[in-house]
Amino acid sequence: MHFLFRPSILGFSICLILFFRNEDSVSQDIQTILTKYYENTGGVEKWKSLNSTVYTSTFKQKQDISHFLKINTRPGKFIYERWLSFKKSNPNDTSSTCFIGDNYWRHTKQNGFQDFPFYAHHYGRYVRMSDPLFLLAADSLRLDGKRILNKGTKKIDCLRVNVFVDGSSVFYYFNPETFLPEGSSTEIGAKPLTLFSDYRWVDGLLFPFKAITFIGDKVDSEEEIDSIKLNREIPLDLFEYPKCREYIFNRRRDLSFN
Repeated sequence: MHFLFRPSILGFSICLILFFRNEDSVSQDIQTILTKYYENTGGVEKWKSLNSTVYTSTFKQKQDISHFLKINTRPGKFIYERWLSFKKSNPNDTSSTCFIGDNYWRHTKQNGFQDFPFYAHHYGRYVRMSDPLFLLAADSLRLDGKRILNKGTKKIDCLRVNVFVDGSSVFYYFNPETFLPEGSSTEIGAKPLTLFSDYRWVDGLLFPFKAITFIGDKVDSEEEIDSIKLNREIPLDLFEYPKCREYIFNRRRDLSFN
């Protein structure tokens, strides 16, 4: 989901270590992994028919707790995206971002409106309504051996898939029994690793509702999805510039369809 995912597991600590194991062969090929992944999460055609998603979530980083609303819709060639975040401690301290294909912009209390059209193409390649659709839109996918993920006391011997998009890689770790992603990571910056859990069905499609992101062996952030709404009619005026953060905040209850 990316989740939204920005990522979570709440209320207890997890010690996680990522091990590398060289193997000359892996029992599953990439096509088998993907075929079973889509079969086990609702079917590839059902994912392709997805026209909009609305996520609400609670995000925790250190002592800060924020709420997120993320709206995606596909009115044409591009998947549009609108984010809203606000602090639990100060609901008036909101920020919002918007991607509309040829532009990416944001509105914050501190900096007002800021446009980043030079970043729009790259951002657009990583916009996702769901992980299955993100994988379908990748430039290439390659099976990259096995990795052992430690999730608490449980060790999972995962199949690592390199998802190559616009010059960068995102690695997904598939459970060889369920063919669901146990997590994802990148080699960029601090090399975060996000673990997924609490998979639930929503209108015939399977989503992870919890995630936790690690930097090294330390928890960096946690996220729990509160609700997911699919194929709702999204008003396109949400993506008009310059619809401000207050405009989205004041409409957040209607827009979350809760």
